Amino acid sequence: MRLFLDSNVLTYIAFFEGYLAEGVGELPSEMGFWEVHQRGGLGDQRRREVYALRALYLLDDQAHFDFLFSDIALAEIEAIRDATTRRAHYGLLDRLIEHRAAVYEEEGRADIARERDARFAVWQSQLPARMWNDARQLAEATVVNAYYFLTNDSDLITRAARLQSETVATRPTGLPFLQAALDEIASNCG
Repeated sequence: MRLFLDSNVLTYIAFFEGYLAEGVGELPSEMGFWEVHQRGGLGDQRRREVYALRALYLLDDQAHFDFLFSDIALAEIEAIRDATTRRAHYGLLDRLIEHRAAVYEEEGRADIARERDARFAVWQSQLPARMWNDARQLAEATVVNAYYFLTNDSDLITRAARLQSETVATRPTGLPFLQAALDEIASNCG
């Protein structure tokens, strides 16, 4: 199953990757790093999203999801002014960039930007300009046949449903196949 990641989901993964890959129970020491570099606490909703990503990582051990992202997400991360925050993404991005290049090459996607922008052009008039980069990422997810576009942008999720995209925009907690795992994580974390 192909999952397409928005830059905000990439940030969650980059900051909590140790916990996502190996963690059990409550969130670990990365919390302090998050609070300093993301200007605030995790909060209940964000905590649920991290738990959902943990469940996704556990399930990936058997399911082997195909995680992809857009060059637009990469540009958003590169635009982060705080160097420590930006560098927190690099290990993850190195692996995902290599995987993305291999997938696109294997599928003969030499000009993904052109394909993406053609799909986006159909939706552009239905969206405010502030959402265009997010919608371009959703368009790319649709072009590469991703089942889900993972984002924490509620407005995009709502509008994407109206765009009639073949790819479903959802929060990690909205992935229907994760519910049992999320229930187990919640019961283990009190």
